[in-house]
Amino acid sequence: MTKPTQPALTAALDACRRNGDRLLDDGYQVEFQKPPATKLMLAMIAQEEFAKAFLLFLVRENIVPWTPELLRAMNDHACKQLVAVIIDYADPQWVELDEIKKLISDEYDRDGKLPFNVSTAINILRHEKIGRWESNRWVWVEEPTYDKAVLGIASGKRDKIKQDALYVRLGRTASVVSTPESVTSESADREFEKAKQYSWFIRSIIERGWNDSVFHNKVRDAFAAVFAPPAKDQSG
Repeated sequence: MTKPTQPALTAALDACRRNGDRLLDDGYQVEFQKPPATKLMLAMIAQEEFAKAFLLFLVRENIVPWTPELLRAMNDHACKQLVAVIIDYADPQWVELDEIKKLISDEYDRDGKLPFNVSTAINILRHEKIGRWESNRWVWVEEPTYDKAVLGIASGKRDKIKQDALYVRLGRTASVVSTPESVTSESADREFEKAKQYSWFIRSIIERGWNDSVFHNKVRDAFAAVFAPPAKDQSG
């Protein structure tokens, strides 16, 4: 599969960012709509567009290779939601001084390692999603341990929140399990603020590239490690 040119990647990256921002603008238009299901749905779709933009950025930076399987991941809701977990770490948000102190303390305690949920998201994206699309004939020598919440995202639990903001969900006996009326203002506002954060993050890396924070460095290095081509066999 031929790698896109740098201008093509930049154009695609910016198109995803602009579409995410458009979805946010649409969210403002339904700010006072009750229930706030449409706002939540738009916010979650915007998050996925920004996650797609981040994957394109990684390709443009020659960290992740352009492959049919990566393109499939960009069209897979769960994959984009896994990327969102990684963005949350790469661009931490804080309001109070105590939150900053906790971020620093947590980083010190991890001694250079990624948080378990973030390493899980990267490994599931690379191995359980993209890796198994590349070939489903391999098995783990030893089954990995994954963060349960991130496993839930990978299996579609988070996407169900978005679907439930759009559709009436029925049970096996035609009973109504959930409707968009069940979406709360708190959940819609939370997802909307998260989408706004992602927009800022994507705009920042497009304009300035990686910064020198420990968060950016660890995410970049982790992606580079899991997507590195296999070492050539030098024997014989």
